[in-house]
Amino acid sequence: SSTINFHDLGSGVLLILPEGEPCTEPIKVFSEELTQAVNRLLNMRVTIAVSRTMNRISDIPLAFEGVKHAASFRNFEHDNQIIEMEQLNYEDGAEPPYPFTLEREFLQALRTGQEADARALLSDFQNALSVQGAKAIDVQQGMLHLLGSVQHAILVSGIQPNRLFKGANLYEQLSQMKEPAAFRDWFEAKVIAPFMQELTNRSDCQVKQLMEQAMIYMQQNYMLDISLDNCADHIGTNPFFLSKSFKRVTGKNFIDYLTELRLEKAKELLRESELKINTVAEQVGYQHSYFNRIFKKLEGMTPTRYRELSRAE
Repeated sequence: SSTINFHDLGSGVLLILPEGEPCTEPIKVFSEELTQAVNRLLNMRVTIAVSRTMNRISDIPLAFEGVKHAASFRNFEHDNQIIEMEQLNYEDGAEPPYPFTLEREFLQALRTGQEADARALLSDFQNALSVQGAKAIDVQQGMLHLLGSVQHAILVSGIQPNRLFKGANLYEQLSQMKEPAAFRDWFEAKVIAPFMQELTNRSDCQVKQLMEQAMIYMQQNYMLDISLDNCADHIGTNPFFLSKSFKRVTGKNFIDYLTELRLEKAKELLRESELKINTVAEQVGYQHSYFNRIFKKLEGMTPTRYRELSRAE
């Protein structure tokens, strides 16, 4: 016998047997003993594919390719498997149904940025592909189909997949994977994570633009009776989102920012005009009595005293 190590961590064993002697049973015994040895020494699951017998040396390369391909037909319900090429039925029609509902739910979670839900649904999707009787190639084909649906969803959302995935050929990467157990980890790292990061970046940009609109609205209308609600209506969002996002972007609450804006305008009028205090209050959106209280609270002095000190300087 001779052993050949493949680059995918698999190994091929070439057995040379006397011509004319029965070999099926000895090969079966050898395969079982090899499986038990690998289980015991390496604690690894083993799939052994046995080719048809050959009489010509020139047929050996084709036989090796055949058994490597046959390994993709291993069944998920067994830990260790011995696949005999002569008994392999490539036309077996008992394929697991494609989980279209889970695909739709997964794509919806992906589009809406629900990363935890997307990861959970991806796991459910692969489990649905890996039902009893499923073969490795069935799972791989199902994941390839899902990848195509994801690429389409990304394109529809206005994102170029080639830019998002930095030109990587994801189909080729997934097609070359041998272990279905690694499909989900690959999908999470190569597909879900980049898309979620892109959504975050786009969301941050959109939020900043909205907050800029809110600040412009406040700067142009601070003298009016504006509120969180009517500012949210003006920029096309809801008060809760505006309040939360305004704090995150500016570091200040909406009302605190508006108060600071109004007081800065008031101080400018107190320094540079002869307007009466109650007129200044009205021009920055306050009633006279409240204006005096809020000004003293934040500036440490009354508006009148502020005017006196600013002019004395």
